Amino acid sequence: MAMTTITRRGAVVGFSALVAGSAAAAQAPLASHQHPAASSTEKEGQAFKFLALKMFVEASGEETNGSTAVLRIFVPPGEGAAPHVHSREDEVFTIVRGHYRFRHGDEEVDAPAGTALFMPKGIPHTFRNIGSEPGEHILTLIPAGLEKMFREVSDAGLQMQQDAARYAEVAAKYGMRILPRDSLPFSTGG
Repeated sequence: MAMTTITRRGAVVGFSALVAGSAAAAQAPLASHQHPAASSTEKEGQAFKFLALKMFVEASGEETNGSTAVLRIFVPPGEGAAPHVHSREDEVFTIVRGHYRFRHGDEEVDAPAGTALFMPKGIPHTFRNIGSEPGEHILTLIPAGLEKMFREVSDAGLQMQQDAARYAEVAAKYGMRILPRDSLPFSTGG
C-alpha cells in the first residue's frame, strides 16, 4: 500500500484532484448558508467546546448535501488531537494562525500559518499546536458527518482522560477509532 505524503505540494495536488472529483459528483443544488460577517475573535466567542478545543461550524453537511463540512477550530498552545484514524472522511487542514506539528502515519510535518495539508482516511494521525500562541485552523471534512460527532461529544460534556472510554464509543459510531496516546509520538517534541 502506497503511503500518501502530506507535503505542501502533495496537499495541493491531492486537494485539487479531490475538489475536481467532488465538483463533478455534486450535481444537487446546495442549501444557502449564511453566517453574519464575523471576525475570528467573534467566531471563537460563538464556538462550542470540544474537549480542549473550540469549534465553529462554517458549513455543515446539512448545508452541503453531505458532501463537505467546514469547521474553524481554535487550539490552545500545547493542545491538539489524540491519535486516531478515520474510516469515512478525508481531511484538509489549513493553518490560519499558530504553529502546528502533524504526525500522519510515519510522516511528521511542521505546519506554520499558511500551510495546507491533505490527510486521506485510513491513516493514523495526530496534531499539536507547538507554538506559544493560540492556534486556529480550518478543517474541511470530505464527506461531511464528523461534525456531528464533535457536537455530540461537546453536548455530553466529555473530557479527556476521565471520559476516554465514552469518547472512544461515540467516535466509533462515526467511523473513527481513538488510538493509544503514545501510538504516534512526535520525534521532535510536541
